[in-house]
Amino acid sequence: MKLANVKVWLNMRRKYVLAAALGLVLLIALLSLHGGQEADVSARSPVTSDLVSADALYYWRHQKVKAVNTAYWPRAKSDRFLAFKSWHAGFNNERISLELAFVFAGLTNRTLVLPPSYRHYNLNQFMYEKFFEFEDMNKAMPVIAYKDFAEQEGITGSYDNIATKATVLRWPDFSNSKSIFVYPEVPDKSKEPEEWEKMEKFARRRRLGLIRDLKTDPALVNDRIVYFPDHQLFTHFYAYIYIRDPALDRYFKRLVRDHVHLRSDIYDTAALILNAMPKEFYTIHFRRGDFQYKNQRQLSGEAISINIAGLVPEGSTIYLATDESDMKVLNNEFLKYFTGKYKVIMYRDYEDLVQKYIQPNWVGIIEQIICSRGIRFIGTRLSTYSGYITRIRGYSPDIADKNIYFTDAKYPEGYKDDGVFSKEWPRWGDYWLDHGLWAREFEEAWDGIDEV
Repeated sequence: MKLANVKVWLNMRRKYVLAAALGLVLLIALLSLHGGQEADVSARSPVTSDLVSADALYYWRHQKVKAVNTAYWPRAKSDRFLAFKSWHAGFNNERISLELAFVFAGLTNRTLVLPPSYRHYNLNQFMYEKFFEFEDMNKAMPVIAYKDFAEQEGITGSYDNIATKATVLRWPDFSNSKSIFVYPEVPDKSKEPEEWEKMEKFARRRRLGLIRDLKTDPALVNDRIVYFPDHQLFTHFYAYIYIRDPALDRYFKRLVRDHVHLRSDIYDTAALILNAMPKEFYTIHFRRGDFQYKNQRQLSGEAISINIAGLVPEGSTIYLATDESDMKVLNNEFLKYFTGKYKVIMYRDYEDLVQKYIQPNWVGIIEQIICSRGIRFIGTRLSTYSGYITRIRGYSPDIADKNIYFTDAKYPEGYKDDGVFSKEWPRWGDYWLDHGLWAREFEEAWDGIDEV
């Protein structure tokens, strides 16, 4: 084509050429918002693509205060990284590891590296992106999938080979029952006695152990890549890291609430069951199976029915979540004490509604969401599964009763022990330090965190 003809052609089609160029610019801008990170793993599964959005259940969208504020806390630089190896246990133990790593990374201005998939005793090919929304985490702070990080850093082979590129943070003497982290630094007792006293109150008896501050730790301050190996991260972030500035403390609690949450299509799947259930119901989690605490595992249905009588009116509907799979045992040891007083419903009564949408390891998580919606929830003491249900209830603006109840405590007389049910800050006492701070959730995770 001659040059003159090309000019004529361009003049005739100028508006189309300009529109195409503008479209290309917009596409590039949209892609840049995601920081170049892959997020397809956590995108809605094709299997669940036809589900109706259960927006009313998305507590992270219905909060008073927007969580992310880069003017207040700048987004971390992308050239410093924090990697971790999760706890390798049940799902909720993995979640606790993720939350703690997320806050460590945020406070030290690092990009969080999510571990690759792995297999352990009850979670086949576990991968955080299959349960949590990668894109929402990445809105709060930079997050990168391990495969992208490994390619970028030239790491091959086992995930443990990350140690060849990182400073390994192995602190066997720094257990959460004996020590705390402080941000930004430990106060000077002689110059800041009031600040020291607040820190000691947060620590409780852990003040007898080690105190480590995040802003002056040499590895956390200076090294480009840091790595927490096995069994380093397992306790609630808000009970392990003392953030001296109350506003910053609340800010990070909001970040976890609004950006480290279950995938929306898991909520959408749970909504199918919730919509088919009675509008008013109570919920119980009864832990059996391989639970290591024998006194909880062997708690009888008769004892539980007596303990909850003051919490659940007769004639009510109870949704029961349990890992007891033998229906004969469940009928003989549990249900027979309830069926005369209550209508008991379970997942198996509704599973046909969600069968086509269920992904591996989703059932227990869906039951957590269901349990979080009851008028009251009574959980198993020392169970992280029950604990997360109480956390979701605490986060949910439309849930009225956010109190914590246990199946082994008779209401109301069983709730007078201040060591177990403290009403003063901080609510973790020596009982929970003895058993592990992970063993229940505390109101500090959600109470008053929208104050600015």
